[in-house]
Amino acid sequence: MFLQIKSRFGDDPKSIYTATVKASTVFEHYSMALVFCFFDTSEGDLWDYLWFVPAPDFIKLANRLEGGKRFGFVAGRGKKDSNKWDEYLIDKKELSNAILKQMQRI
Repeated sequence: MFLQIKSRFGDDPKSIYTATVKASTVFEHYSMALVFCFFDTSEGDLWDYLWFVPAPDFIKLANRLEGGKRFGFVAGRGKKDSNKWDEYLIDKKELSNAILKQMQRI
């Protein structure tokens, strides 16, 4: 299983999470997933939740940037019907379970 981890740092847990990923580093197979996490500098710890996104889903849903050379990930940290990444938002304590479940798809 290949994991690509993207992190952001800050002290406002209500801010929008954004990240970019080079398209050449992501392959469309369930043996790869991306993890997006936020380190809360005011708490000195990871935010309680993170996004675990299988690569095929990420490629399908991410914004295309720079003529397809990069993927864009933009998500709010509050559950909303309009947030396409909500189904991938998990408690950080569930990351190992999500990885194991994903490995069963391979």
